[in-house]
Amino acid sequence: MNSRRNATDWICRIIVLCSVLVTLYPVIFVSQTSLKATSEFYSNIWGIPKDFAWSNYYSAWVSSRIGVYFRTSVIVVGTSVFMILVFGALAGYALSRLRVPYVSAMAGRHYCGDPAYAVGICHYAALSDDEQNETSKWISDSDPAIYWLGHAHDRPYF
Repeated sequence: MNSRRNATDWICRIIVLCSVLVTLYPVIFVSQTSLKATSEFYSNIWGIPKDFAWSNYYSAWVSSRIGVYFRTSVIVVGTSVFMILVFGALAGYALSRLRVPYVSAMAGRHYCGDPAYAVGICHYAALSDDEQNETSKWISDSDPAIYWLGHAHDRPYF
C-alpha cells in the first residue's frame, strides 16, 4: 500500500513539474529574447544572449510608446475592477435579501441554494396563469418541482 502511494505521489509530482515547465518556458524564452540585439535574434534565436541589450527596454518604452499603453491599460483595468466590485457587492446584498416565492415549498430538495434555480422560480412566478400553464406543458416531465408550482392553486400550499 505504501509503495502504491509513493508511486502516485511521484506521478503527481512529475505532472506538476511538467505543468510548471510548460508555464515558465515561454516567460523565460521571451525574457532572454528581449535582451538580444536584432542581429543576434535572427542568427541565434534559441541561444542565450552574448551581450545583454538592456537598451531594448528603453527603446520599447520611449519610441514604441509602451508607457502610454501601459498607463491606459492600468486605468481601464483599475476602473473595471472597481466597478465590478461595487456593483457585485450591491447585487450580492440585494440578492441576499431577495425573498423568492415558493422557496419554502422546496425546502429539503436539491434546489435550495442554487441561485440559477431561484432566478428561474422568480421568472416563473412572474408569468401570468396562461403562460404558467403553457410552460408547465413542456416542463412537467423534466422538473416536477416547477410543475408543482404551476399547479399550486389546485392544492393547498403546505
